[in-house]
Amino acid sequence: MSTTAQEAGAPPGTAPAAGHDPVDTAWRLIADIQDRIRDMDAKCGICLTVELGVLTAAAALAGAGTVRVAAPWSALFVLGAALLAAAVAVAINVITPRTHGGQDQDVSGDLLYFGNIRAMHPADLAAALRGVDLLDVLTRQSVHTSAIAWTKARRLRLSLRLATAGLALVALAAIAGSLDGGAR
Repeated sequence: MSTTAQEAGAPPGTAPAAGHDPVDTAWRLIADIQDRIRDMDAKCGICLTVELGVLTAAAALAGAGTVRVAAPWSALFVLGAALLAAAVAVAINVITPRTHGGQDQDVSGDLLYFGNIRAMHPADLAAALRGVDLLDVLTRQSVHTSAIAWTKARRLRLSLRLATAGLALVALAAIAGSLDGGAR
């Protein structure tokens, strides 16, 4: 009896390709996810540089007295600076390396986790690789790596939103506060 792709749980409109190697596909999937993580880390590095620059400039201008923000606007300036500082903290969190060590799951049999491999003797690693269901290992790694990518993407968006709001408040407070303070 033949099973269709849909009966096997595949999404509608999909069919297994002739000669399809699921292990090769899993490796490609992991490589693609890792590429996306590298791209997000690079973008986050740029964002972090800009966010730190804007926060430093705002603090320097305010500290040097170059920007004098009148009373009601000073609270907005401080709030904007706080949002910029929060954006920096979130960006640092995005680029902080992620490992299995921070989770409560058992990773002792995970042969793709460098933390496990580093402690193994080469002969033990060879024996483990001979007895492993590679597709199972790769699919678990794909899910784990995807969760890391998803978290990084959400936090990168949050950092950008915080930085945008912070910059807008600092700029508004500096401009309006300077005008308001100069009119008195």
